[in-house]
Amino acid sequence: PEKNLLYFNDMAEATTLQRGDYVYLWMKRLKAEEKFETHTVEAYESMHSISQLYGIRLKWLYKLNDLEYGTPAKVGMVLKLR
Repeated sequence: PEKNLLYFNDMAEATTLQRGDYVYLWMKRLKAEEKFETHTVEAYESMHSISQLYGIRLKWLYKLNDLEYGTPAKVGMVLKLR
């Protein structure tokens, strides 16, 4: 169902998908694959886009990095993925 798709992708009902967005059809992982330890934030990236890129649940990305949920990603930040 549609609600599962929204939940699996950490999206609100009003979210509009853009060309090139990653969409998951099942639950994302708690950590990135072993080959990905960290990610350095680049311009125009958000915590959500980074979580989608690596297939990590958004709230776990915040927890892994000791950040309050909703804190924006800043260019140059090095985020732990595992």
